[in-house]
Amino acid sequence: VLRGKIDQACQIVGEILQAKTSEVIFTSGATESLWLSIVGSFSQENKGQILLVSPLVHQSVKSAARWVVKNFSVEIIWLEIDKQGFCQLPKFSQEKLEKVGAIVLEAANSETGLIQEWEKFTKFKIEENLDFNLILDGAGSLASIPFDFKKSGSDLASFSWEKIGGLAGSGVLLKKSGINWQSPFAGHQENEMRGGTENLWGIVAGAKALEIQTENYGKIHQKSIEFQQFLREKFSTSFPHCKISTQTEQCLPHIFHFTIEEKMANLIVQKMDLAGFCISAGSACSSGNTETSKILQALNFSRENSTDKNLQGIRISWGLETTFSEIKECWEELKIIL
Repeated sequence: VLRGKIDQACQIVGEILQAKTSEVIFTSGATESLWLSIVGSFSQENKGQILLVSPLVHQSVKSAARWVVKNFSVEIIWLEIDKQGFCQLPKFSQEKLEKVGAIVLEAANSETGLIQEWEKFTKFKIEENLDFNLILDGAGSLASIPFDFKKSGSDLASFSWEKIGGLAGSGVLLKKSGINWQSPFAGHQENEMRGGTENLWGIVAGAKALEIQTENYGKIHQKSIEFQQFLREKFSTSFPHCKISTQTEQCLPHIFHFTIEEKMANLIVQKMDLAGFCISAGSACSSGNTETSKILQALNFSRENSTDKNLQGIRISWGLETTFSEIKECWEELKIIL
């Protein structure tokens, strides 16, 4: 009976995310999925020697990257980004390109909301006839935009169910069949790809959350447009000194991000938390945190303002159950603080 529930969940996830059931690996979340993706890409005999990484990735990616450097003598090269935050294709010699074992990108940035142009890396791989694994961190994107594994051209993609209303400590890794990858774990779960007893309730709840999320993408998108327009108009007219960094296009619709003086950002996060609003000075998993954003450091936001070198970002996000009245209440509280 239990095995049947897991198989059913696998079928649901595969159909929605456009992956074969054999390509679905249930994990404890995006962190494990990313670790498996990266380490597995360098565990096989004919592994690459270079790992290319977006400087905007989650900390878990950087931890896995450091691990392969230490244990497999892999070289990390950070991809260059433009002023908007889009990763640029590597400008290497053909000999060096052939040593690349994997490229890691965020499907979308969970702090600023920018949707990364991963398709150009897929095209680049095909045109240059390269054999690296394209790894996508999709944890931040699934909350408001659907994902098609087949069309994405990625080789490995990771997701966390808690981002869409599932249980914490559960997620999924999609692994394309036939790629140059070997599981670093010894175990008999998930088609011999990982160890540890499968989290039945996390898997079943995750599949159900994905179904609900998929059914409501239209609703989420429509309300997000209204929320975005409301906040943009209010900030533009009332607080022009706040720079809105969330773009109008190529961006996750459920995120609104702006920058302000660092000392004000810390105060805003603290006061909004006391008022019952969990906003953050970073990504979703850092709500309530007041430390300087590593993402904004990578984007060099402060350099855009020659008179103030200490800008910090504030992230406001919402979900399926968020109402317009709650967004207005959030604004009224922000207005008092600002």
